[in-house]
Amino acid sequence: MPYFARFADITDPTHSTLADFLEESERFFIDVIRGDGELGPSKNLGLFDQRMRELASELVGDIKAAFAKIREVLYMISDDSEALRNHGLVGAPQRFKLSAIAHIEKNVLRIGIVKGIKKILDFIDVILRSIIGAINDAHKKHVCAVLSRREVISYHDLMRFDIGMGWLIDEIKRGIELLID
Repeated sequence: MPYFARFADITDPTHSTLADFLEESERFFIDVIRGDGELGPSKNLGLFDQRMRELASELVGDIKAAFAKIREVLYMISDDSEALRNHGLVGAPQRFKLSAIAHIEKNVLRIGIVKGIKKILDFIDVILRSIIGAINDAHKKHVCAVLSRREVISYHDLMRFDIGMGWLIDEIKRGIELLID
């Protein structure tokens, strides 16, 4: 099953859409790191040697927990929230981003697997940063401060997630750039 194809025709992205996007992004990262996946013969890309795959897999384990927490908090922001609008997560801006990532995935063999993975990572990075920004804005306004476990998500939790994802995306992109050059 493709990662992002189902997002191509979404006309009104909701929390559920964003949560699904986070799940598919998480699956995409793991598959790229492990060399598995559904974009074609990514197993042969050699982005990481075995040791680096193991190290990156450890990071992915931590990020899985962060993804789950982000999804949980995301649901506490209303669909018509100013925070979601201000970060382009509803309406035309989000439809464009989701359609673009689905289009790239659909045409990955035509544009090249390596280039396609890099473009998909760029779009994931943009959307993740928008989600984190929206959660942070809503958190500041006390729109969503308490998780179901009665824990408050802190700015530091968001920053650790953002930094961890940024590092992982940068490392994958560096590996890809070495292959392109």
